[in-house]
Order: sequence, then structure tokens, then C-alpha cells
Amino acid sequence: MKPASPFESRVHQAVEELSSLIFQEARARAIAQISSGGSEGSKRAAPSSRKVHTNGNGNGHTRVPKADPAQRAESEQIVLAFVQANPGLRTEQIKAGVNLDPDLVKKCIAALRADGQLKSKGQKRATSYTAKA
Repeated sequence: MKPASPFESRVHQAVEELSSLIFQEARARAIAQISSGGSEGSKRAAPSSRKVHTNGNGNGHTRVPKADPAQRAESEQIVLAFVQANPGLRTEQIKAGVNLDPDLVKKCIAALRADGQLKSKGQKRATSYTAKA
């Protein structure tokens, strides 16, 4: 493998810096939304205020309301930026790194894979994810 030219090295470095900045900005916005009580279209309900609905048949099962499409899209961008900045992580590591609801992160990863924005390597719990170039 031949060494990268100075230009290629600089472009790679700039892409990494930009990915990091995008992730930091997205995370800061998400934290600000959560800490301010979610004034501009709440991005994530606090666990204590989450509404749980019974399915009405008396068997004790509950369902959680679906995420708002705007919340889902922003969450997908947070997950994508995190994976771009940290390629090769497993689902558990991504869930821990983005500080979002674990079920939402799982759905975001599945949606990003379906859209072709993420690619996976491995099987089951050993599956790692990278952003498609």
C-alpha cells in the first residue's frame, strides 16, 4: 500500500475534523433540547414523563408511542455523525456514545442501513458499523 500524498492526508484530516464538529454540534443541540424541557418540538421525553398506553385487552402488555418523525430524523443524523467520527463500533458502544434512548438508536441504525448510509461487518453482537463513503 503506497503512502498517501500530503493532499490526501490533509483531506482525510479535514473530513475527520468536520465529522467530529458535526457530531459535537448535534450532541450539544440534543442536550440543550433535553435540558431546556424540549421547547422547540421535544426531541426526547424524559423517562418519567413518557406516556405508556395499554393495548386494552387486559393482558398487561403496554406499548410506547412512536417517535416523532422530526425526532427520528435528527436522531438518525446524531447516530450517523457518531459512527462517522467513530467507525467500527458495535451497537452497544454506539448506544452508550450518543446518549439517546437505546431502542431509538437500534431503530436509527436499522433505518440508516436500509438507506445505505451505514454498512455493517460481522454477525450478531459482534456486528460493527461504518459510514458508507
